Amino acid sequence: KTSNFTNVRTFKLAFDYKSGNAEINIPNLDSVYYGASSLFLPDEVLNQHPDIDFSKKENVQTITFDDFLINQNINKVDLLWLDLQGKEPDVLLSSEKINLVKYIYTEVSIVSNYKNQKLYPQLKEYLTDNNFKVIVGQRKNSLSWDKAVKDGWIPGLNLFPIEEAAEKGTIIMYFLSDAGQIEQWNVIKPYLTDGKSLYFSHGFGVTFNEK
Repeated sequence: KTSNFTNVRTFKLAFDYKSGNAEINIPNLDSVYYGASSLFLPDEVLNQHPDIDFSKKENVQTITFDDFLINQNINKVDLLWLDLQGKEPDVLLSSEKINLVKYIYTEVSIVSNYKNQKLYPQLKEYLTDNNFKVIVGQRKNSLSWDKAVKDGWIPGLNLFPIEEAAEKGTIIMYFLSDAGQIEQWNVIKPYLTDGKSLYFSHGFGVTFNEK
């Protein structure tokens, strides 16, 4: 799919806290959670998705984020996007070059979907200690907003309504449900000005805009 793009390169590597080799656990491809391959052994994810079978394993070459930058002669990263099925904190916490990254978008869990994975509190502390601003954009007066306040997010400091978060941000991550994306599109659209980038998933409402 990317062969026609000269500015896209792919690498058969797995990010980890150390460079070398490791065994990756691969779910059965007919599961709805088929993208859950991880260097960690499964834990809570088995209760959430009982149809998963992680019986397949494969040996993969691993590399640290720092070694990858050195090998590719990269001295600046505009956006680092991590979706590593529980390994995201390990990769970030083992890096001594995180100061070369301008923006980070990463998944992180509050429950142990995989054995021995680090969870959200550790990652948040690490990012804050390294001068990254961690903020949340939620629909105000919603259950998600109330939950964020209960979890310690402070309105006006690191918790903002969607429109204010869209105004402050230069990279807009639009990850509401498909119905939510349709509902909120006119809210964020005025803030998609020159110089900003929009990421969305799954984006059926954005891509196929005829209801």
